[in-house]
Amino acid sequence: PFAFADDVQAGTLDRMLDDGQRIAAVIETSPESFQVWVPLAGPLRTINPILCAAACDHLAELYGTDPGVAHRDSFGRAPGFRNRKPVHGRDGKSPLVEMSNRHSGFRGYDKSLLEEARRTVANQPEPLGKRSAGPVLTIHDHTTSTPDDLGPIEVWQGGDHVATFSAVSTGHLFEQWLADMQTSGYALPQRPGHSETDRSQRDLDVLRSMHTAGVPYHTAEAALAAGSDKALKRGEPYIRQLMSAVWGDE
Repeated sequence: PFAFADDVQAGTLDRMLDDGQRIAAVIETSPESFQVWVPLAGPLRTINPILCAAACDHLAELYGTDPGVAHRDSFGRAPGFRNRKPVHGRDGKSPLVEMSNRHSGFRGYDKSLLEEARRTVANQPEPLGKRSAGPVLTIHDHTTSTPDDLGPIEVWQGGDHVATFSAVSTGHLFEQWLADMQTSGYALPQRPGHSETDRSQRDLDVLRSMHTAGVPYHTAEAALAAGSDKALKRGEPYIRQLMSAVWGDE
């Protein structure tokens, strides 16, 4: 049970925080553009999806954010994925979607926003019916010429396009993860007394980063096996040794 705001600019985000909005998560979807999630009630409490949509609509009215997300099945961008919209591409690269740790943090449930949504629905029982996509029933995998993702995957409902998203395939996950680490400032470790990369330490660093980010054991194992040149050469004993060093005995 969340209210969701999209296309939130940095100044607008500051205003929302100053206004005391109970923001729990802020996702930077492209440079200086954010998505904001406001919890309306606890996870064990049932809230009519129409109320969530009305709360989204109220945020859009208050702050001038995108009204198109005010429906019962809003899709937010997930941290760790890439924003594939062509308008955000730079030098052939798409921006990485990231959680803003500086702004994210549970501040309680926004009961005032929920009450405002209730008043809206009481006055207009179906204020957002036309914008409500309803449950997602079908997914069509749209083929692409790019080899490093699993998409774009298009989601359709009743002939209407609901959302498009993409993900990195396991076969390319290791190299993509390492590239993102380097973009964030990671330097490849060097072997003592040599100019060569310490590939074992590199592989361990990537696995530790994956482990910290919550990547499942078997996904990381498959990524290492497919993406590490040393793992391809050394085989199963090398993979087991590194996985055990990071994950312990699974």
